Amino acid sequence: IHALLQHLPGIDPGERDDVAARWLERQAIGWSPAERRRTLEQISALLDDPVMQPLLLGEGRSEAQIAGTIQLGGQNVMVAGQIDRLVVLDEAVLVADYKTSRHVPSDVRDVPQAHVMQLALYRALLQQIYPGEAVRCMLVWTVTATVMEIGADRMDQCLESRYR
Repeated sequence: IHALLQHLPGIDPGERDDVAARWLERQAIGWSPAERRRTLEQISALLDDPVMQPLLLGEGRSEAQIAGTIQLGGQNVMVAGQIDRLVVLDEAVLVADYKTSRHVPSDVRDVPQAHVMQLALYRALLQQIYPGEAVRCMLVWTVTATVMEIGADRMDQCLESRYR
């Protein structure tokens, strides 16, 4: 699903299912037809999700490299990583990190702290790159085709607890 989300946004919507099915036939050789069908359904659900629309269908970048230094708690913190999907809109900068874990929290409050920290660091660096812009961060759980936006307050608290 991760790879398909990287490549399908640039494909004409009428051709996406066929392209994804052909890709799965080549790449998911050991999968049953039911597994491939379920994956196609998950991809379609994500591509059709209104929250995902600006992320996947806009002028976004997949696998966007990010690196820089931010000030946290009086210390310089180096941030480097790869953002699965990054979109700069007029009203906000959107960040999506794809997670393939089989354990998907049922509530955003149960998202592991490490995932929140990763997004919080990306957000802090992007706030320097795009001053004055809102930076919204989401986790995309590929197994269940669900999207969870991590609130700014939670990310700020995460950084404050680590970098006092």
